Amino acid sequence: MLGADCVLGPHAVVGAGARVGAGSILGAGAFVAPGAVAGVRARLGPGACAGPESNLGADVVMHAHAAVKHCDVGDGAVVHQHASAGDDGFGFFLGLSSGTDDSTKRELQKKPQTFRVTIGARCEIGAGARIDRGSWRDTCLGENTKLDNLVHVGHNARVGSNVMLCGGAAVGGSASLGDFVVMGGKAAVRDHASVCAGARIAAKAGVTSDIRTPGDYAGFPAVPAARWRRAVARRAREERRRVLIREPSRGLRRHPPKILVAQADDLVVLDELTYMLAFDYLPESEVINALTGRPESQSVVVTGRGGGQALREAMDTVSEVKEVKHAYRAGIRARQGVDY
Repeated sequence: MLGADCVLGPHAVVGAGARVGAGSILGAGAFVAPGAVAGVRARLGPGACAGPESNLGADVVMHAHAAVKHCDVGDGAVVHQHASAGDDGFGFFLGLSSGTDDSTKRELQKKPQTFRVTIGARCEIGAGARIDRGSWRDTCLGENTKLDNLVHVGHNARVGSNVMLCGGAAVGGSASLGDFVVMGGKAAVRDHASVCAGARIAAKAGVTSDIRTPGDYAGFPAVPAARWRRAVARRAREERRRVLIREPSRGLRRHPPKILVAQADDLVVLDELTYMLAFDYLPESEVINALTGRPESQSVVVTGRGGGQALREAMDTVSEVKEVKHAYRAGIRARQGVDY
């Protein structure tokens, strides 16, 4: 049944028993399945599909080749190109192989997906996004929730109102997101996990357990963002320390005048640096400038034999180690990771 002032483009199809509200526009090749409902002033772009058991509210807009089925779409919602809702979720279990009673022979079998998708009023579903229908409860999006392009919402998931899911974000099956949750690009929430209202998940973070306190979260597994930033800073310091201690020439070649000034460490050890100078692997003047220009509170230890007069003059303390007793002379061999 078509309401007043409906416009149907070329090859648009309205199935038997379907209802299309007044003032609706169906683009070329658009399809409203038998028994489906499109509310007043609905807009279906070219090739858009309101499939079986779909119910579109008033002023719903479906752009080209968007498709919904087994789905209730609230008033004013927008579904962008190639987005879909209401297809089967990704659910499988190990069951007996068909045609056998042998319990040792098993194969993956599909779990029935028989529930629906509910999309709240004024939601926006980005291009290429997908929302799976449920297997044991409806998959639901609350009012005014926004999904960016290529977002995936798994079967049975519950997403609150005013939620923002940025590009490529994924919500696992049976997961729950409270109101006003924000997920950055490519962030993910594992199946059955719960995220409380007001939580913000940074891009590419992975939520592997419930989040019960509002705030910012980052990393994999996701932790409070301040804790994650401290861990990143600590790792960066450790990497700089490895460059200075294990590969002094590498660090000094890259940033000769600034390598020590940039360090936040109180103590820097430049092991065997003297040989880098003796064999002209490093320019002596740049090394001396780096040592003399270091922060006043920073101590630098240089090891190795020789090194030249300029290095001796630049150092506050110069010591010479002489053998009194040595393990090698007793037949104790050098140990990897300790002596070299």
